[in-house]
Amino acid sequence: MTMKKLRAFGAGCILLLTVILIGRYIASNPDIIAQLKSVNIAYVIVMLVLYAGILLSLTLVNTLSVKLNGKKIGFRESLGLTGTSSIANFFGPLQSGIGIRAVYFKTKLFIPVKRYVVVSLYYYGFYAFFSGIFLLFGSSRWRLPLFLLLIIGSAGTFWYIKRQTNKVRELTLQPELFIKLAGTTFLQLVLTTALYGAELLALGKSFHLSQLISYSGASNFSLFAAITPGAIGVREAFLVFSESLHHLSRETIISANILDRGVYVVFLCLMFVVLLATHTRVKLKSLRKKEIS
Repeated sequence: MTMKKLRAFGAGCILLLTVILIGRYIASNPDIIAQLKSVNIAYVIVMLVLYAGILLSLTLVNTLSVKLNGKKIGFRESLGLTGTSSIANFFGPLQSGIGIRAVYFKTKLFIPVKRYVVVSLYYYGFYAFFSGIFLLFGSSRWRLPLFLLLIIGSAGTFWYIKRQTNKVRELTLQPELFIKLAGTTFLQLVLTTALYGAELLALGKSFHLSQLISYSGASNFSLFAAITPGAIGVREAFLVFSESLHHLSRETIISANILDRGVYVVFLCLMFVVLLATHTRVKLKSLRKKEIS
C-alpha cells in the first residue's frame, strides 16, 4: 500500500507540474490557442476515425491474447473490454486498464494472471521493438542497421517461439497467432502514426515522413512510463527529449498534444455512450474492487 501511495503521489506531482508548465508556456505563446481554434472540423473527424481504428486493433490484440491462452472471446465482448480499459487508462491512475483486463481474464475467462502477464509481455515486446525502429527511422544513418535488426529480431522471435512450444503447455504457442499479434501491433502503430500526422496537418505544421515516424516512435515509448492519467506530461517529456531525432519544435509538440488530448476525450465520451447503448460495458467498480483485493 505504501508503494502504491508513493506512485500515486508521484503521478499527481507530475500531472500538476505538467499543467503548470503547459499553462505558463501557453501564456507566453498565445498563438497556440489561435492555432487550436482554427482547426478544421474535417481533421477532427479524421482523427476520430483513426482512433476508432486503433481501438479495433487493440480489440484484436485482446482477442489474440485470449486465443494464445487456449480460450475464446467474442468480438463484442472483446470490444467492450477494450473500450472500458481504454477509458480507465485515460481517466484512472497508473494504467488502470491493465488491472481491469487482468481481473476480467481471471474471473470471466478463467485465465490465470501469470499467463495473462506472459502474453502481455509478448505484445509489449512487439510494441517496443517496432517503436524503437520508428524512433530511429528519423536518422538516415540508422535505416540500414534497423532493417538488418528487423530481420534478425524476426528470426530470433520465431526461433524462440518454436523452442518454447514444447515447454510451455499452458499457452497455445502457435506461430500463426504470434504472426497475427505482431502484424496487429504493427498496424496499431501505423494508425497511431497516421493520427499524429493528421494532428500536425490540422495545425498547419510541415514535416517529412521520416520525422513523423520518428515522432510517433518517441511518443509510443511513453506507454512504458505512463504513471499519470493518459500519460499526460510523460509523453510530452519523451517527445522533447527525442527532439534531436524527429526535429519537431516544442511549440509543435505542445500544440499537437493539446489537440490530441481534446479529441481523445471526445472519442472516449462517444465510446462510453456506445458501450452503454449496446450493453457491453464492463462493471468498473466491481472489477476495481477485485483487483485491489
